[in-house]
Amino acid sequence: LGALGLAAVAVVLLPVVRLVELVDPGWRPPLLLHALVVAVGAHLLLWAAGGRRLSAVFLPVTVFALSAVPYPWQVEQALVRHLTAVVVNTTSDIFVLAGRPVVAMGDRLVMGTEVVGVTEGCSGIRSLQSLLMAALFFGEAFWFGLGRRVALVAVAALAAPAVNILRAYALAWVHFAKGPDAAAAAHDAIGHGAFALAAVILYAASKVMDERK
Repeated sequence: LGALGLAAVAVVLLPVVRLVELVDPGWRPPLLLHALVVAVGAHLLLWAAGGRRLSAVFLPVTVFALSAVPYPWQVEQALVRHLTAVVVNTTSDIFVLAGRPVVAMGDRLVMGTEVVGVTEGCSGIRSLQSLLMAALFFGEAFWFGLGRRVALVAVAALAAPAVNILRAYALAWVHFAKGPDAAAAAHDAIGHGAFALAAVILYAASKVMDERK
């Protein structure tokens, strides 16, 4: 009865939350509340139907689904600022080591009169979110224990910024060598290639862990 009562509350609450989401899709609290109600409600219904163990069996699936929910705005912006600083400063250092006089100025790479800006979309936040989701997927697909799943998440958290730095370096090199039009033309191809490389790294790590299991 308690589970059915919760389901009834969710049926009433979710349409109201959904209306708020449609009015302002960028407002995070309704999205987080929506996800919380669905996740908690589903697991309480599973618990009522088959006990604690049945609810626990579906927990990895729920965590995977929750990885699609946007982060709270303050958390996301803090990550964006941190990732942007890492990408810009590290890319500048790579250019300097390669003998190119590139200077990091805020969120820009400057060489002479040429300037390359690293925007929020190029910070790597989307790649990080996507690879964390992929790590959760591989952990479930290979039926890993908790330790290996956490290790995969750590690999994803390291691979995402590392590959994004290579992406930023490649785009900046094209910009400085061939101009902004060439960099714009190569932007999507280099971005897709970088994400594919990170996904291959993640899959290879999964296979290594699977062979040692």
